Amino acid sequence: MRSFAVVALLGAATCWLQAQTPKSAAAAVSQYPVPTVNLSFGSPQLTPLGQKGTVMMGNTTCSPDGSLFLEIAGSPVRMDFVLHSLADGTEDVQFAANVVPGYKDLGWPEHYFASDNSVVTLVQAAPLNNSMAESEKERWVKVALVYDRKGTLEHVVPIPQDVDPKSIGMYGSGDLLLVAKDAARNRLRLLVLDKDGDIKNELSLFDGDYDAGQKAGKKQPVAKVMDAADFIQIIPDGNNLLLVPQGTAATVIEINEQGIVRATDLQLPPGYLIRSFLSANGAYWTISTYEHATTIYDKASGKGSANFLNGPLFQFNSFDGSLVRRLDIPKELFDNVLCAHNGKFTALTTDKTTGRLEELIGSVPR
Repeated sequence: MRSFAVVALLGAATCWLQAQTPKSAAAAVSQYPVPTVNLSFGSPQLTPLGQKGTVMMGNTTCSPDGSLFLEIAGSPVRMDFVLHSLADGTEDVQFAANVVPGYKDLGWPEHYFASDNSVVTLVQAAPLNNSMAESEKERWVKVALVYDRKGTLEHVVPIPQDVDPKSIGMYGSGDLLLVAKDAARNRLRLLVLDKDGDIKNELSLFDGDYDAGQKAGKKQPVAKVMDAADFIQIIPDGNNLLLVPQGTAATVIEINEQGIVRATDLQLPPGYLIRSFLSANGAYWTISTYEHATTIYDKASGKGSANFLNGPLFQFNSFDGSLVRRLDIPKELFDNVLCAHNGKFTALTTDKTTGRLEELIGSVPR
């Protein structure tokens, strides 16, 4: 028997994204005038990852070369999350620095970004203090750790202390893109940082801003309990980056170091929301979805949460966002298809007895 443990720690203290599998795939989706195919998956193959008690964060992503990136912890007690990449189900690389010059007491990655050449993690750390005063309170800052794809730490980028980054990406030049929230103006801040952590440029999304734009909220059915700024996935796309607003049906924005390149409205069928980008290479974008989003309020605390059902995969024309086809997933894998690359669809499950992660490879039947 196989199960899958996912901790949906997605960054918002008052909003937990809870995904559930529909009782039946037939009841969960409607018919749309686009081709629909059923993905077929092979037998599960053991990976080097996982043990009894392993917990995985709900922020898995797929790099352009098809490698899976995931944060896992040895147990729900320690919560010692480490970022891994998994290629071909066998090659495991960890991105965890034991020693970071100038810092101590590093936290686990709050956000991360992966390209074919580099990996960036955003962590909290305590600067080493030259003072020996015992009464001095420990100070925490945020830093970006830049690794090569072999897991070697290349350099550390300090984040300006007045910036609270919500997501992070990196251009081919090595400059970083930070998505932050300007709470005073209810706008997003897009900051381009150099390798020393100095701000080179500040970009504006104008009316495309997920918080302040003319369309903000219209395509965010759970906007009252979920701030889109907290759930922006940054995906490499050639020399540029894509901003993907998870949990919404809002616009996907392509951006370079000078500003917006283009904005693409995905032709999602009514009721569906973006869950995650599974592939952003070639002529098609493959996206996993949520559907039937609802909000739940706790009367005692006054806090709200968002509840979603897992939907199918959709493929879109990457040029104009038009819907190309729907890909239906076996109901037992609704939550677990994490990557699409060169016609191959990768899912993860967990062996309930050993806790080992297993990889399943799916494809479109010929």
